[in-house]
Amino acid sequence: MKKSCSPVVIGCMAGSLVVAIGLILLMGLVIVGMMEEYYEDQPTQQLAGPTNAPMPLERVNVREDTSLTRARPPQEIARNLREGVVRVEAAYETQGWIFTDFDGGSGSGFIIDKDEDGDYWILTNSHVMLMDDLAGKGRNLNLNFYAVEVYMHDGQRADVLAALEHNAADSAILIVDGSVGNYPILPITDKEPEVGDTVYAMGHPLGLDFTFTQGSVSSLRMDITRVIQTDTMINPGNSGGPLANEYGEVVGLNSFMHADGVGLNFALYIQDLIELDDYAIVPLHNLNELVVHIHTLYGVR
Repeated sequence: MKKSCSPVVIGCMAGSLVVAIGLILLMGLVIVGMMEEYYEDQPTQQLAGPTNAPMPLERVNVREDTSLTRARPPQEIARNLREGVVRVEAAYETQGWIFTDFDGGSGSGFIIDKDEDGDYWILTNSHVMLMDDLAGKGRNLNLNFYAVEVYMHDGQRADVLAALEHNAADSAILIVDGSVGNYPILPITDKEPEVGDTVYAMGHPLGLDFTFTQGSVSSLRMDITRVIQTDTMINPGNSGGPLANEYGEVVGLNSFMHADGVGLNFALYIQDLIELDDYAIVPLHNLNELVVHIHTLYGVR
């Protein structure tokens, strides 16, 4: 005998199902509302991603422009470096038994500071001042005269008031009369460069004034100071000039190239040179004292 549900039972079951579905929907709406209220009370968080905000860089000797926080086009870097780069010329005459010996040379330098007297401080290499050349004359060094001259970017000659030298680091500072004119101080970074960084050099190679070259950091090495190896072209006359990063800040002092290689050029890390505390005063205006200085500092025998 086949059984079947009565209409009353079917109606009750259908009513119960409708009520259950309604309760489920109501509970869902309540939960969604509670979640929305919770998230509205939470602080907004953004996913990390690219930003156009410049990263701050720590610098010293930035006097006017403190916004060097983005890479600069090479043309702008060249213009800014040119105004702070100088030409350094040195010459001497020594007296032999019979003949006199005259020699001279030129290199580069750049303005790193201006003191409270308004005089400019210019960084260069000591070998640009021919100190090591004179030391090679030995104990019989007899100077008739010695002179160092500095020419600013516009050709104005600045009187050299004093000089400081660090023989071991091949570094020298020339203090020149600030009345020569108004010139910018090149910004200096204390951030060590990394291999692969783009760098720029400016100087007076072989007398070709304000030559600007570009390359990259090839390696970082260690000597008396940290040394930046670069493929940026450097030639005689570039010595003492600045090596700048992509922000236009000086990272190194262009100093020498490897004679047996190509693209093996070296700059002394600028921050190490500034932090040296044992610079010796060079007695520029007294030949006898200058000879004693060279013999003492270079260990001439």
